Amino acid sequence: MADKAASTQLEQVPLLEGPSGYMKWKQKMEDWLGLYGYGKLISEQTVQPTRREHENDNEYLTRVDTWEEKQERGYAAIRSRCGLNAREELKGVNRVDVALSRLKSRFQPKGSAIFQQLDQNYTSLTLDQCKSVSEFAEKLRTARNEIHLLDETCKISEPHFVNRFLTGLGDNYNVFLTSFYQSNRLIPERDAQNGITKDAVTFDEAVIAAEKEEQRQRFSEKNKEEAALIAQRRPLPHCSECGKVGHTRDQCWELHPELKAPALAEKAARRRKRGELKSKRNERQ
Repeated sequence: MADKAASTQLEQVPLLEGPSGYMKWKQKMEDWLGLYGYGKLISEQTVQPTRREHENDNEYLTRVDTWEEKQERGYAAIRSRCGLNAREELKGVNRVDVALSRLKSRFQPKGSAIFQQLDQNYTSLTLDQCKSVSEFAEKLRTARNEIHLLDETCKISEPHFVNRFLTGLGDNYNVFLTSFYQSNRLIPERDAQNGITKDAVTFDEAVIAAEKEEQRQRFSEKNKEEAALIAQRRPLPHCSECGKVGHTRDQCWELHPELKAPALAEKAARRRKRGELKSKRNERQ
């Protein structure tokens, strides 16, 4: 069962085809290695185990065999998520740490051009491009991590990161944002001795709050749709002047032609608003 789960999760790691996909591949590949017991092969267990004091031959050989088997399985997992070019780089390699080092040397993006591209991806991402708040948050995390992997000088601070998420929610969250900014701090509050007296809001806390607002808005929209359906089922009024249904004598355009233009303008505005809401719902489904 565990092997099946590991195999399923491994298939979620994208194939490494070139530099453009390296950052995401590295993150997901190392996450998988750590999750399924191969993480120490990257740093602590990079060389064959040495004999311990008072260890007999069988015990030592068992540890060596276990280490070699883990290296083989870990390397095979890495190779399975590599495209043709990446596999060429792994010829003659049989250790996890060496395989990752080779691929990093060959495919990790470098220089100002890739920084500009990753920064553009990070700064332009908004909720409107995603199906939900949780997806937006996950994509923003990935974009930030890709920038961090470039160089230690590219670190994005937590306050900047939280604010970037909040400003990317869009106009539909303006009321929520006003309340959120009033009740939370993006940077910690300190006393005269520079000790923190009130913590800053974390990214996860901001995401949870935005998800609750998302659910509230969806529930509100659903209630409005249900109310509209109920209203449609009610008996329509009848005009005694022109004999048509849908309006009364006081609202009849034949009797009161001055009412026609404002009514048509209001109807067009409602139709336009419904179209915008429907379009946004379709984008998020």
